[in-house]
Amino acid sequence: MVFENLPVDTQQLPTVQQVAYKKLARAYKTTEYIGTSILFGFLLVGATIFFFTASPVLGVFRYGGFVLWIILFTLSMSLIGKRYEMAGYAIREHDVIHQYGIWWQT
Repeated sequence: MVFENLPVDTQQLPTVQQVAYKKLARAYKTTEYIGTSILFGFLLVGATIFFFTASPVLGVFRYGGFVLWIILFTLSMSLIGKRYEMAGYAIREHDVIHQYGIWWQT
């Protein structure tokens, strides 16, 4: 048996934009919400520990951890839905392609 690796004419390949993508399962979105909530739960514990162990000299800056947590949590949770809407996949004859990204489609 002789191994052959013939060249592929790239002009004949369909472009990614021409492919009809299927939406991901709704469970993917739920899993992302749960995973993000768990991560931010740990970060909230860290912010709380910082608040109670930080020097009183820091004053109002001790609240910075909570403010940062609220901003990042809100941003992350809102982007989950947008990422889900932009994601998709297609099963073709010789490969599987996956589309994702909010600002930069990959």
